[in-house]
Amino acid sequence: MGAFYLPIFPAPETQGDRDLLQDHICDYNVGFSFSILCCIIKNKGRGSIVNAEKKKWLVLIIFFVIVIIISLATLFNALKPKVDYESLNKEIAQYIHGLDNIIDIENTETGTYKITLDNEIWYSAEEKDKASYCLAVNTTITAICQKYKALKDTQKAYIYYYDESGVLIAEPSEKLYSLESKILY
Repeated sequence: MGAFYLPIFPAPETQGDRDLLQDHICDYNVGFSFSILCCIIKNKGRGSIVNAEKKKWLVLIIFFVIVIIISLATLFNALKPKVDYESLNKEIAQYIHGLDNIIDIENTETGTYKITLDNEIWYSAEEKDKASYCLAVNTTITAICQKYKALKDTQKAYIYYYDESGVLIAEPSEKLYSLESKILY
């Protein structure tokens, strides 16, 4: 039984060229540890170039995906219908003007209002009248806010009622979808 050895040295026509020498050793002398080492070094160099190229493309793809997501978000915000606060406030003011016992209404934020009521009328009313009055005002203001898209159809306006001295006399109910008010005084 004889051992089979591949030639260690390159062919005479490639002896002057180092790259060809490396290729020659890697291609033909895989049985020797030196030639295996040469193949590993040679392939590692190619792999790092390939990995760098892959990383560059991956970074570019991620960058463009982020740009597309930001562009779509901006586009959706631009196309979303805007709330006409001038018309909304005008309609609420017209409604409030028709009620005798409201002195002032203040919009603290979208869907949250602070209403100041006349002390004499409020404190002389019965508990059930106060509750029905607040329910009617809450329902109307919520409907106006929903009409102008200031609130979604599933949201309600949070209306806080104060007397002339600034004491909180009624607040929104703790029930999730109820338009009733919790009467405090």
